[in-house]
Amino acid sequence: MKLQYLLVLATAASASAQFLTPNLGFDPGGTLNGTTFINNGLVGAGRLSAGTLDSFGETFGAASGLSVSNWGYNGTNFTGTFNVLPDRGFNAGTFFSNYAARIHEVPFTFTPYTGATPVGQTQIAMTYTGSTTKLTYLDGVSKFTTGLVPTGTSTILGQTVGTVTAANGPGGAQTSLISFDAEALHLFSDGSGYTSDEYGTYIARFDSSKQITGITQLPASARPTLAGSPQFGTSNTLGRNANQGLEGLSVSPDGNKLFVMMQSALLQDQTSNPTRTNTRLYVYDISTPALKDTPGIIGEYVVQLPTLDRDGTGGAADRTAAQSEIVMLSDTQFLMLPRDGNGLGNGDARPAVFKVVSLVDISAATNILGVTYDATGAQISPGGVLNNLITPAARTEVINLLSTADLTKFGYNTNNSAKDTNTLSEKWEGMSLVPDLSTADPDDYFLFVANDNDFQAQNVFMLDAAGNLVSPADPRDSGVANDAQFLAYSVRIVPEPSAALLVLISGLGLVARRRR
Repeated sequence: MKLQYLLVLATAASASAQFLTPNLGFDPGGTLNGTTFINNGLVGAGRLSAGTLDSFGETFGAASGLSVSNWGYNGTNFTGTFNVLPDRGFNAGTFFSNYAARIHEVPFTFTPYTGATPVGQTQIAMTYTGSTTKLTYLDGVSKFTTGLVPTGTSTILGQTVGTVTAANGPGGAQTSLISFDAEALHLFSDGSGYTSDEYGTYIARFDSSKQITGITQLPASARPTLAGSPQFGTSNTLGRNANQGLEGLSVSPDGNKLFVMMQSALLQDQTSNPTRTNTRLYVYDISTPALKDTPGIIGEYVVQLPTLDRDGTGGAADRTAAQSEIVMLSDTQFLMLPRDGNGLGNGDARPAVFKVVSLVDISAATNILGVTYDATGAQISPGGVLNNLITPAARTEVINLLSTADLTKFGYNTNNSAKDTNTLSEKWEGMSLVPDLSTADPDDYFLFVANDNDFQAQNVFMLDAAGNLVSPADPRDSGVANDAQFLAYSVRIVPEPSAALLVLISGLGLVARRRR
């Protein structure tokens, strides 16, 4: 392993903040503040058909959030359940879905492949068995959320939230519903958990029956605001940028802290797409049962995102690599998933330039929590330039999802000018880390990464605002299905995450393993 460690160290030292041409090489990992992350490469892939329908007859979609539960090893292969959180439903052209937030449960087996000969995408074998639960909440009566763009506001569960009038489920009565674009997921062992919303930049706490019991707002500087009032649609001028809300959510290994992260900079902290680099990470205390239900904010940090040339031609950086998920390794370190928007699903031929997993450390970063930066419109980076009084988090790239060596071995391609079902998907937004139970070495893990396919299928079925199940036309990459895809990477993390992480990441399975 010594040679591998040296290679990792050399690679980490050369990490760049800008990517102007397609980043296609293999990344062996990196080191950061005493932690060495080793990427042993892609060892498995699998997919569910884009045409899969869930138990409500709607298109299954894919993972904006991902959590693995029931993780185990039977001596031959690994078993588990993917808990898949789609986002707000199919939206294309003038059609927006009345899509309730939900969690799909997908049992799977996993048999890692470490050979050199190209193989098919069969190592992760899964079958959707029809287990899907919609999130609900109480507002006089039991209601579902909706993916429709909010047109107004209401006070629900003690908080001001974005709402729209639509049918409360199939054939349901027209009523005011919370507009909720679910983007990230954490499940506790009892089936309760948290999810985050992109419309309103708030965190929803749900119980084991998947009923939302509480909503936690971000500080005022992050809340979407227009002329001093909440504006949860797309016309706000302060706070979160449209479609750039709370994409990342994770819980610390000891279960005492909740971390949530904006996809990119707030509107007042940028002037254009390539200046969206200074995004905010928020930390909440959930160390007691009461705080678990009503988290108390205790920290706020700046994480700087990479930039890229969207065309990949070596020109000036014109895009920020928006982060799409985080996974906590400790109280101060986490994995992050920044990416471009090129690939199967976006409808154009631009080459894939940048899709990675980064290792991030906030131990030396400035905690900026307080009224100076948290009031409505408060800035940390006027004009996109970070205030020199603020030290951002440290970051290094450790896995390259565009590695030609990895993708070719499993039959994927990045040929966006002639897309097929094996062209790598545009959006990778789900991550879940589990221990490698086949070895006694506690440093070994598998990192599952999953895509968000935006419900792109040849035949889409969605609920409309009137409560009817309809099949809207899909103009994106016409004729090419964008399946729900899952990748598995073999990784080593040294020093390993804390012992509490083994309990946390094993989810509902509560795995135990010999410690070194």
